[in-house]
Amino acid sequence: MVRWCQGVVAGVDGSEEGYRALDWAAGAADRHDARLTVIGAFVVPLVPVPVGGVMSAAGLHAGTDRVVERALVRLGARRPGGRQVATEVVPGAAAHVLVQRSRLANLIVVGRRGLGAVNRLLAGSVSSAVAAMAHG
Repeated sequence: MVRWCQGVVAGVDGSEEGYRALDWAAGAADRHDARLTVIGAFVVPLVPVPVGGVMSAAGLHAGTDRVVERALVRLGARRPGGRQVATEVVPGAAAHVLVQRSRLANLIVVGRRGLGAVNRLLAGSVSSAVAAMAHG
């Protein structure tokens, strides 16, 4: 077995596909005695929105916090790689955040589709972008 010193990063978006990818990432972390980091990313809107709205920066951050918390609940008491699971909620486009994080990880794991077809057309595929641009 090869030990991965830089760890495994799982990007979650709240979709079932994203949580299945998290399960796979946890298994990979176990197999390689690696740290697992769960990351949720959110994009802050460029246009002003009413305070307290769902699309406010605070609302988006809170929603992403909940997604990451559900990921921890899904993992339960598991400690992939024998370590505490690290979590991060980061402002920025998910693909960009994960590509940047690929500089410091042995493996980046994302689900194959989280957005609906229309949003995927407008926002692009995070998995495709990460596969095309990840470092390493």
